[in-house]
Order: sequence, then C-alpha cells, then structure tokens
Amino acid sequence: MQREDFEEAAKLADEAASLGYSPRTQSEWIPVLEAYSEMGRIDDARIISEELKKNEDLTYLYCSQSWNQNFEEAHALLCADE
Repeated sequence: MQREDFEEAAKLADEAASLGYSPRTQSEWIPVLEAYSEMGRIDDARIISEELKKNEDLTYLYCSQSWNQNFEEAHALLCADE
C-alpha cells in the first residue's frame, strides 16, 4: 500500500483470505479497505468498513486524519456517521 499498488494489495488480501488468514488487529483492515475502495470493489469495502466501525477508537482516529480523505470512497464508507 505504501506504493499505492491497489490492485496488488487487493489481490494479496483476497489470497490471504482464501487461505484462511485474517488480520490480527482491526487496524490491519485499513489498507484492504482503501485498496478495495480504490479498485471499485465497494461491496467488499463496505463489509470491511462495517467491521471497522465496531472499533470506535480506530474509526475516530482514521476519520480525524485529514490525509485519509485522499481515499474518498473509503473515508465516506467509514466516516459517514462521524
């Protein structure tokens, strides 16, 4: 994600999920949310955003960071209620 290779990030997330892996902490979902939203996979991004919303502290932190607004769709999905 640091290189903003959203296609590769989404592919790796899909591959990890197909092998039964999942993030250890909810914050590890954020790059996946951003990759899916940037790739136009809004339904997948919405599922992740609903999971992330369960962590109010993480959601607040993400939504309060202005740089996250570069990911308009991800920001809208996660921060709409903020």
